Amino acid sequence: MYAAMRGILNKLTPQNFEKLVKQVLKLPIDTMEKLVGVINLIFDKAVDELNFVAAYAKLCYYLNIANIARQFKKGDDSNNENFRKILLNRCQREFEKDKATEYGLHKREEIVKEPNEEKRKEMRLQIEDDERRIRRHSVGVTRFIGELYKIGMINQSIMVTCIKELLKSGDEESLECLCELLTIIGKFLEESLEKKTAPGMGNTPNINVYFNKMENIVSERKTSSRVRFMLQDVIDLRNRKWVPRRNEANQKKIDEMNWATERESIEQSELTASYPQMSRGSGSGMSRRDEKSKGDTWSTLRSKCSCFDVDPHKLREKSSNEETEKNCVEVECDSESEGEHDKTKEERVKKVNSKKRCAEDIAVKAALEVLAKGAPDEHDRFGEYVALELRTLTSDCVRRKLKNDIRRAIINAAE
Repeated sequence: MYAAMRGILNKLTPQNFEKLVKQVLKLPIDTMEKLVGVINLIFDKAVDELNFVAAYAKLCYYLNIANIARQFKKGDDSNNENFRKILLNRCQREFEKDKATEYGLHKREEIVKEPNEEKRKEMRLQIEDDERRIRRHSVGVTRFIGELYKIGMINQSIMVTCIKELLKSGDEESLECLCELLTIIGKFLEESLEKKTAPGMGNTPNINVYFNKMENIVSERKTSSRVRFMLQDVIDLRNRKWVPRRNEANQKKIDEMNWATERESIEQSELTASYPQMSRGSGSGMSRRDEKSKGDTWSTLRSKCSCFDVDPHKLREKSSNEETEKNCVEVECDSESEGEHDKTKEERVKKVNSKKRCAEDIAVKAALEVLAKGAPDEHDRFGEYVALELRTLTSDCVRRKLKNDIRRAIINAAE
């Protein structure tokens, strides 16, 4: 029977959840020993597999509703024990267990007394491995308890007691479990405490008192950075009204995954079809590069900008001054070598030259103002030398190239 139960738990997924619940109900659980064994198997799987804690908690909820202990014999003295009570007793024992004594972490003092260096290293590695196992086990128990509270199998007073105990302990393991617990149940617990006062809480109608203690722990900086950041993340989560920064990767059925994939592909195809077909040159309008990339399978990047037609002439006019001057210089050099001048190119060059002269006039005026404030120095003399060299050049094309090189050198040096 236990082997069949392990096989069912290993195959538990959201897709076949209802089917496997029916298989569990058909198992011959007719004694208290078998019931406790089934509960222990579910508990151990839930604690070890943190990503499936919610699924195992949901399984417990359905088994409790179905009254899985109904197969007990009439003469059994344990009939008064139900599924929920046995499960909560196991959760309480694991939550209150002294794990440091169980795994022998009190043997740290023996490491100092051990004379053999190799044996001391082995003992340290063993203790570190035990600490990792304890931390993972504690987090698993806490998350399972939180999931049971979310589905209504644990009442509010028990959760308040768990939070108080974790804060009272104050060690890093307890604080990490506290962060995991509040991340899962914080929203539901706060809404419940706002409606009524929790038993044993006095006049505290909400969980502000616990978050104030958490803020004090963060400000005191007595814990490790890892734990402080976890506490701060929970505090920030509450300040955001328990809205996470990113959606959690919850388990989904295969049908839901297929539907999400199909919807994404439809959106992708609609987005791709919305882009206009742009061409270069004239004629049919598709260049070699466009024809080559037509069969590519790269997905189109999503953009918030709306699609629009682009006029390449306007883009050319709105390009940077440096690229425009460079193009104009190349155009003028080619025209001098070939002896032919295109009217549109000449007009464009004239416009650029006029704009450049205006900019140079402004720069000259600013430079004269700077020179007028003080006596000329070596920098001024070097500038006069550069100006004389530019004046001696007969070719405008070479002169402009030299000016561009000087500007680039100045910009690179300034950066």
